[in-house]
Amino acid sequence: MPEENVVMYESPEAASIKTVTGGVSADGRFFGQDENLARFCGATHRRCENSLDHPIYKVRSYCAQCHEESRQAKFAAMPVKEWSGEPLVIFDGDQYFFDSDSLRDFIIDSEIELADLQLCIYDAKYAQRDRPQRHVLR
Repeated sequence: MPEENVVMYESPEAASIKTVTGGVSADGRFFGQDENLARFCGATHRRCENSLDHPIYKVRSYCAQCHEESRQAKFAAMPVKEWSGEPLVIFDGDQYFFDSDSLRDFIIDSEIELADLQLCIYDAKYAQRDRPQRHVLR
């Protein structure tokens, strides 16, 4: 049977003091070389990575202005189709119109101009894929 190596508690072989460098968050948690994660955990707000002109936002959120710009770009890139009475939906919304009367009532009740509505033709087969076709009233 091999002999067990004995290391005494007081022995310098048992432990030694080392200096460690790394990222520490504002609440004192150590993250080693991951300074980015330490900053993420210690900060409450951050600047937009795309534009310094955008307002600051909460760390665990997103830049609302960048999000709005990307959604408007997506709407502008949608194909245009002549409306022939299909159900309509407001882009990025949950308001559906199954006839022209309900659309007219919505416009009157909400005091909004028809040109300001971003209407899309509702296609049930694309409902889960976020691919309604853009609608232009002619």
